[in-house]
Amino acid sequence: MAAYAAVTTSDSTGVLLCGMQVYDPSTRTFLKFPKKYGYNLNTTTLPLGLRQFFSDSRNKFVHRHNIPPVIARLRRLHSALSHLPGHRMISGSILLVYEGDPFHQSLESTPPSEPRSFADIKVPTNPDLFVDVRVIDFNHSYFKTEYEGVDTNYLEGLMSLIKMLEAVYTMPFSPPPKGKLRADNSGEWATWWENAPKFEIEGHKSEVLSLAEDSFESLRKWWKIQDPK
Repeated sequence: MAAYAAVTTSDSTGVLLCGMQVYDPSTRTFLKFPKKYGYNLNTTTLPLGLRQFFSDSRNKFVHRHNIPPVIARLRRLHSALSHLPGHRMISGSILLVYEGDPFHQSLESTPPSEPRSFADIKVPTNPDLFVDVRVIDFNHSYFKTEYEGVDTNYLEGLMSLIKMLEAVYTMPFSPPPKGKLRADNSGEWATWWENAPKFEIEGHKSEVLSLAEDSFESLRKWWKIQDPK
């Protein structure tokens, strides 16, 4: 586990994307991303991987409206675990589920406007209506009365995921244009990078998220993986 953490985003951000399945309303099919997809992400491209979880096959951010209720559930989970001393969730996973068919949600696929910040959004009255968040993979989890305090490592990773999703929510609806992915001409994407927070946990060495060339090189590689054409 320590070896995987050292070469993935697990150690630096507390978050590792371990595969996903996304419903594409335009084709009525599922997009499948294996574990390898998440293992190849770095601190620059991890937010883009999370964006993919809420996007269709054209990389349109069609499921973005599900992010606020997901975050609401994650915050409730964080609050609950903050009051459970002695519990240790070693390599525990979090399963995120949302309804991807807009017919069942009776919601428009395209958001009415681009949010400027996460503070712009309003969480639905019933955040559980179309999403679910579950803690899974308890193989290495345990409880010992002699352990003092709560599981700070798990809580740090959970809060890192929350902050990352808040930032992901403000990403542009459309993917970056092909052949124009540069720090000086990427338009709204460049603006997002300029205002994006650093996602690494304090005290953990990681790549700095910025407009540096290496960050955009990571972004270009990620985009090539999404659409090799």
